[in-house]
Amino acid sequence: MNIVAVVVTYNRLVLLKQNIAALKKQTCLPTHIVVIDNCSTDGTAEFLQTAEGLRVIRTTQNTGGAGGFFEGIKAAVALQADWIWLMDDDTIPHDDALEKMLPYTHQAQVGFINSKVVWKDGSQHLMNRVVFGHQELPENASFPPEMQQKIIRNGSFVSMLIRGDMPFKIGLPYREFFIWCDDFEYSYRMFSHGFVGIYAEESVVLHATAENYTPVLKDIRGQHAWKLYYEERNRTFIDRKHKNPVVFFFSQLNKIRLQRRLIKKRHLPQEEERALLHQLTRGLWDGIFFHPKIEWIDADALTQKNK
Repeated sequence: MNIVAVVVTYNRLVLLKQNIAALKKQTCLPTHIVVIDNCSTDGTAEFLQTAEGLRVIRTTQNTGGAGGFFEGIKAAVALQADWIWLMDDDTIPHDDALEKMLPYTHQAQVGFINSKVVWKDGSQHLMNRVVFGHQELPENASFPPEMQQKIIRNGSFVSMLIRGDMPFKIGLPYREFFIWCDDFEYSYRMFSHGFVGIYAEESVVLHATAENYTPVLKDIRGQHAWKLYYEERNRTFIDRKHKNPVVFFFSQLNKIRLQRRLIKKRHLPQEEERALLHQLTRGLWDGIFFHPKIEWIDADALTQKNK
Protein backbone atom coordinates (compact mmCIF):
# COMPACT_ATOMS: atom_id res chain seq x y z
CA MET A 1 0.00 0.00 0.00
CA ASN A 2 1.39 3.39 -1.03
CA ILE A 3 1.05 5.68 2.00
CA VAL A 4 2.37 9.23 1.74
CA ALA A 5 2.97 11.15 4.97
CA VAL A 6 2.52 14.93 4.61
CA VAL A 7 4.09 17.22 7.21
CA VAL A 8 3.49 20.99 7.21
CA THR A 9 6.16 23.02 9.00
CA TYR A 10 6.89 26.64 9.82
CA ASN A 11 9.73 27.82 12.09
CA ARG A 12 9.65 24.85 14.49
CA LEU A 13 12.85 23.07 13.56
CA VAL A 14 13.30 21.29 16.91
CA LEU A 15 9.81 19.80 16.72
CA LEU A 16 10.15 19.01 13.01
CA LYS A 17 13.24 16.91 13.74
CA GLN A 18 11.31 14.97 16.40
CA ASN A 19 8.41 14.50 13.99
CA ILE A 20 10.59 13.14 11.19
CA ALA A 21 12.46 10.85 13.57
CA ALA A 22 9.13 9.45 14.76
CA LEU A 23 7.94 8.89 11.19
CA LYS A 24 11.12 6.98 10.37
CA LYS A 25 10.60 4.74 13.44
CA GLN A 26 7.09 3.63 12.51
CA THR A 27 6.45 -0.10 12.73
CA CYS A 28 4.74 0.34 9.36
CA LEU A 29 6.76 2.87 7.40
CA PRO A 30 5.10 5.35 5.03
CA THR A 31 6.23 4.95 1.42
CA HIS A 32 7.10 8.65 1.13
CA ILE A 33 7.46 11.58 3.51
CA VAL A 34 6.56 14.94 1.97
CA VAL A 35 7.49 18.06 3.95
CA ILE A 36 5.86 21.38 3.08
CA ASP A 37 8.16 24.12 4.38
CA ASN A 38 6.05 27.27 4.70
CA CYS A 39 9.01 29.57 3.98
CA SER A 40 10.62 29.01 7.39
CA THR A 41 13.38 31.38 8.54
CA ASP A 42 14.84 29.38 11.45
CA GLY A 43 17.23 27.04 9.62
CA THR A 44 14.53 24.57 8.58
CA ALA A 45 15.35 24.99 4.89
CA GLU A 46 19.03 24.22 5.47
CA PHE A 47 18.18 21.15 7.55
CA LEU A 48 15.79 19.82 4.93
CA GLN A 49 18.42 20.21 2.20
CA THR A 50 20.58 17.61 3.92
CA ALA A 51 17.91 15.34 5.41
CA GLU A 52 17.60 11.96 3.71
CA GLY A 53 14.46 10.19 2.60
CA LEU A 54 12.29 13.29 2.29
CA ARG A 55 10.51 15.05 -0.54
CA VAL A 56 10.55 18.77 0.24
CA ILE A 57 8.38 21.56 -1.15
CA ARG A 58 9.25 25.08 0.00
CA THR A 59 6.63 27.77 -0.48
CA THR A 60 7.51 31.36 -1.36
CA GLN A 61 5.55 32.70 1.62
CA ASN A 62 3.87 31.39 4.75
CA THR A 63 0.53 30.03 3.56
CA GLY A 64 -0.51 28.71 6.97
CA GLY A 65 -1.48 25.16 7.80
CA ALA A 66 -4.35 25.26 5.30
CA GLY A 67 -2.12 26.32 2.41
CA GLY A 68 0.46 23.74 3.42
CA PHE A 69 -2.02 20.87 3.47
CA PHE A 70 -3.43 22.04 0.14
CA GLU A 71 0.05 21.71 -1.42
CA GLY A 72 0.87 18.52 0.47
CA ILE A 73 -2.24 16.68 -0.66
CA LYS A 74 -1.55 17.68 -4.27
CA ALA A 75 1.99 16.34 -3.95
CA ALA A 76 0.74 13.08 -2.42
CA VAL A 77 -1.76 12.60 -5.23
CA ALA A 78 1.06 13.13 -7.76
CA LEU A 79 2.89 10.29 -5.98
CA GLN A 80 -0.21 8.13 -6.57
CA ALA A 81 -0.91 7.68 -2.88
CA ASP A 82 -3.44 5.11 -1.80
CA TRP A 83 -3.70 6.89 1.55
CA ILE A 84 -2.37 10.28 2.70
CA TRP A 85 -1.28 10.78 6.32
CA LEU A 86 -1.62 14.47 7.30
CA MET A 87 0.04 16.18 10.27
CA ASP A 88 1.71 19.37 11.52
CA ASP A 89 5.36 19.55 12.53
CA ASP A 90 4.44 19.43 16.24
CA THR A 91 2.79 16.02 15.82
CA ILE A 92 4.91 13.24 17.33
CA PRO A 93 3.36 9.85 16.46
CA HIS A 94 3.83 6.84 18.69
CA ASP A 95 5.85 4.14 16.92
CA ASP A 96 2.75 2.13 15.95
CA ALA A 97 0.43 5.06 15.18
CA LEU A 98 0.20 4.33 11.45
CA GLU A 99 -0.01 0.57 11.89
CA LYS A 100 -2.98 0.95 14.23
CA MET A 101 -4.94 2.89 11.59
CA LEU A 102 -4.41 0.44 8.74
CA PRO A 103 -7.07 -2.16 9.72
CA TYR A 104 -9.76 0.43 8.93
CA THR A 105 -8.52 1.17 5.42
CA HIS A 106 -10.13 -1.93 3.93
CA GLN A 107 -13.69 -0.60 4.22
CA ALA A 108 -14.78 1.14 1.01
CA GLN A 109 -16.97 3.65 2.87
CA VAL A 110 -14.14 4.89 5.11
CA GLY A 111 -12.93 8.28 3.87
CA PHE A 112 -10.66 9.26 6.74
CA ILE A 113 -9.20 7.84 9.94
CA ASN A 114 -8.07 9.88 12.93
CA SER A 115 -5.62 9.04 15.67
CA LYS A 116 -6.20 9.84 19.33
CA VAL A 117 -4.35 13.11 19.98
CA VAL A 118 -2.86 13.62 23.45
CA TRP A 119 -0.90 16.39 25.15
CA LYS A 120 2.40 16.07 27.00
CA ASP A 121 0.77 14.75 30.17
CA GLY A 122 -1.11 12.04 28.27
CA SER A 123 -4.50 13.75 28.52
CA GLN A 124 -6.76 14.32 25.51
CA HIS A 125 -5.62 17.38 23.60
CA LEU A 126 -8.45 19.91 23.80
CA MET A 127 -7.79 21.29 20.34
CA ASN A 128 -8.17 17.92 18.62
CA ARG A 129 -11.34 16.42 20.03
CA VAL A 130 -13.54 14.70 17.46
CA VAL A 131 -17.32 14.73 17.10
CA PHE A 132 -18.96 11.32 17.03
CA GLY A 133 -21.97 10.88 14.79
CA HIS A 134 -23.67 8.33 12.60
CA GLN A 135 -25.18 8.54 9.17
CA GLU A 136 -27.35 6.19 7.16
CA LEU A 137 -24.85 3.72 5.81
CA PRO A 138 -25.11 2.32 2.28
CA GLU A 139 -27.03 -0.95 2.01
CA ASN A 140 -23.90 -2.88 1.08
CA ALA A 141 -21.92 -1.54 4.04
CA SER A 142 -20.77 -4.23 6.43
CA PHE A 143 -19.32 -2.42 9.41
CA PRO A 144 -19.03 -4.64 12.47
CA PRO A 145 -20.78 -3.18 15.55
CA GLU A 146 -17.50 -2.19 17.22
CA MET A 147 -16.54 -0.11 14.18
CA GLN A 148 -19.92 1.63 14.06
CA GLN A 149 -19.15 3.00 17.52
CA LYS A 150 -16.03 4.66 16.12
CA ILE A 151 -17.74 6.67 13.35
CA ILE A 152 -16.98 10.40 13.48
CA ARG A 153 -18.26 13.31 11.43
CA ASN A 154 -15.23 15.56 11.72
CA GLY A 155 -11.54 15.10 12.40
CA SER A 156 -8.23 16.89 12.85
CA PHE A 157 -5.27 17.24 10.52
CA VAL A 158 -3.14 16.32 13.54
CA SER A 159 -2.78 12.74 12.29
CA MET A 160 -5.57 12.20 9.78
CA LEU A 161 -5.28 9.41 7.22
CA ILE A 162 -7.39 10.13 4.12
CA ARG A 163 -8.13 8.11 1.00
CA GLY A 164 -5.78 8.96 -1.85
CA ASP A 165 -8.65 9.36 -4.31
CA MET A 166 -10.58 11.75 -2.06
CA PRO A 167 -9.32 14.95 -3.76
CA PHE A 168 -10.81 13.68 -7.03
CA LYS A 169 -14.15 13.07 -5.31
CA ILE A 170 -14.56 16.22 -3.19
CA GLY A 171 -11.76 18.59 -4.25
CA LEU A 172 -8.94 20.01 -2.14
CA PRO A 173 -9.13 21.79 1.23
CA TYR A 174 -9.65 25.55 1.20
CA ARG A 175 -6.13 26.96 1.21
CA GLU A 176 -7.50 30.44 1.91
CA PHE A 177 -8.49 29.37 5.44
CA PHE A 178 -4.81 29.90 6.46
CA ILE A 179 -5.23 28.27 9.89
CA TRP A 180 -8.04 26.58 11.80
CA CYS A 181 -11.24 24.92 10.61
CA ASP A 182 -9.68 23.63 7.38
CA ASP A 183 -9.62 20.10 8.81
CA PHE A 184 -13.10 20.44 10.30
CA GLU A 185 -14.53 21.58 6.97
CA TYR A 186 -12.66 19.00 4.86
CA SER A 187 -13.54 16.03 7.06
CA TYR A 188 -17.17 17.10 7.25
CA ARG A 189 -17.14 17.50 3.47
CA MET A 190 -16.08 13.86 3.19
CA PHE A 191 -18.77 12.83 5.67
CA SER A 192 -21.46 14.75 3.78
CA HIS A 193 -20.43 12.97 0.56
CA GLY A 194 -21.18 9.58 2.12
CA PHE A 195 -17.76 8.64 3.50
CA VAL A 196 -17.48 7.87 7.19
CA GLY A 197 -14.64 8.88 9.44
CA ILE A 198 -13.19 6.43 11.95
CA TYR A 199 -11.69 7.32 15.31
CA ALA A 200 -8.78 4.92 15.81
CA GLU A 201 -8.27 5.44 19.54
CA GLU A 202 -5.53 2.82 19.63
CA SER A 203 -3.44 4.97 17.26
CA VAL A 204 -1.90 7.67 19.46
CA VAL A 205 0.05 10.82 18.63
CA LEU A 206 1.41 13.61 20.80
CA HIS A 207 0.46 17.18 19.88
CA ALA A 208 3.42 19.02 21.39
CA THR A 209 1.91 22.48 21.88
CA ALA A 210 3.17 24.72 24.67
CA GLU A 211 -0.28 24.65 26.30
CA ASN A 212 -3.22 22.27 26.14
CA TYR A 213 -5.76 24.77 24.85
CA THR A 214 -8.54 25.17 22.34
CA PRO A 215 -9.78 28.33 20.58
CA VAL A 216 -12.96 28.71 22.63
CA LEU A 217 -13.73 31.97 24.38
CA LYS A 218 -13.83 30.53 27.86
CA ASP A 219 -10.17 29.47 27.55
CA ILE A 220 -8.36 31.48 24.88
CA ARG A 221 -5.96 34.19 26.03
CA GLY A 222 -5.11 37.53 24.50
CA GLN A 223 -1.84 36.32 22.99
CA HIS A 224 -3.85 33.98 20.75
CA ALA A 225 -6.36 36.66 19.71
CA TRP A 226 -4.96 36.86 16.17
CA LYS A 227 -5.69 33.15 15.72
CA LEU A 228 -9.23 33.72 16.94
CA TYR A 229 -9.78 35.92 13.88
CA TYR A 230 -9.28 32.95 11.53
CA GLU A 231 -11.40 30.68 13.72
CA GLU A 232 -14.28 33.17 13.61
CA ARG A 233 -13.94 34.03 9.91
CA ASN A 234 -13.74 30.42 8.75
CA ARG A 235 -16.57 29.18 10.97
CA THR A 236 -18.77 32.07 9.84
CA PHE A 237 -18.13 31.04 6.24
CA ILE A 238 -18.98 27.40 7.02
CA ASP A 239 -22.21 28.43 8.77
CA ARG A 240 -23.17 30.72 5.91
CA LYS A 241 -22.58 27.91 3.42
CA HIS A 242 -24.68 25.31 5.22
CA LYS A 243 -27.47 27.28 6.91
CA ASN A 244 -30.63 28.89 5.62
CA PRO A 245 -29.89 32.66 5.11
CA VAL A 246 -32.51 33.74 7.65
CA VAL A 247 -31.31 31.17 10.19
CA PHE A 248 -27.72 32.23 9.53
CA PHE A 249 -28.50 35.93 10.09
CA PHE A 250 -30.23 35.46 13.42
CA SER A 251 -27.75 32.85 14.59
CA GLN A 252 -24.92 35.31 14.00
CA LEU A 253 -26.71 38.05 15.95
CA ASN A 254 -27.22 35.67 18.83
CA LYS A 255 -23.61 34.51 18.61
CA ILE A 256 -22.33 38.09 18.90
CA ARG A 257 -24.47 38.64 22.00
CA LEU A 258 -23.28 35.42 23.66
CA GLN A 259 -19.63 36.00 22.77
CA ARG A 260 -19.58 39.49 24.24
CA ARG A 261 -21.30 38.32 27.40
CA LEU A 262 -18.81 35.47 27.83
CA ILE A 263 -15.81 37.75 27.38
CA LYS A 264 -17.19 40.25 29.91
CA LYS A 265 -17.76 37.47 32.46
CA ARG A 266 -14.09 36.46 32.30
CA HIS A 267 -13.01 39.80 33.85
CA LEU A 268 -9.89 39.97 31.74
CA PRO A 269 -7.52 42.94 31.65
CA GLN A 270 -9.05 45.65 29.47
CA GLU A 271 -6.38 45.39 26.77
CA GLU A 272 -6.84 41.61 26.50
CA GLU A 273 -10.63 41.96 26.37
CA ARG A 274 -10.39 44.53 23.60
CA ALA A 275 -8.06 42.32 21.56
CA LEU A 276 -10.47 39.37 21.71
CA LEU A 277 -13.51 41.50 20.86
CA HIS A 278 -11.69 43.16 17.97
CA GLN A 279 -10.63 39.88 16.38
CA LEU A 280 -14.08 38.34 16.85
CA THR A 281 -15.81 41.30 15.22
CA ARG A 282 -13.32 41.44 12.37
CA GLY A 283 -13.53 37.69 11.78
CA LEU A 284 -17.31 37.63 11.74
CA TRP A 285 -17.51 40.58 9.33
CA ASP A 286 -14.90 39.15 6.97
CA GLY A 287 -16.56 35.73 7.15
CA ILE A 288 -19.76 37.17 5.71
CA PHE A 289 -17.91 38.27 2.58
CA PHE A 290 -15.40 35.39 2.43
CA HIS A 291 -15.79 33.38 -0.80
CA PRO A 292 -13.08 30.73 -1.22
CA LYS A 293 -13.65 28.28 -4.07
CA ILE A 294 -13.05 24.53 -4.02
CA GLU A 295 -10.09 23.71 -6.26
CA TRP A 296 -9.72 20.40 -8.08
CA ILE A 297 -6.81 18.33 -9.36
CA ASP A 298 -6.64 17.97 -13.13
CA ALA A 299 -6.71 14.17 -13.46
CA ASP A 300 -5.83 14.21 -17.18
CA ALA A 301 -2.82 16.46 -16.66
CA LEU A 302 -1.66 14.30 -13.77
CA THR A 303 -1.97 11.15 -15.90
CA GLN A 304 0.18 12.70 -18.62
CA LYS A 305 2.76 13.82 -16.06
CA ASN A 306 3.06 10.31 -14.61
CA LYS A 307 3.51 8.59 -17.96
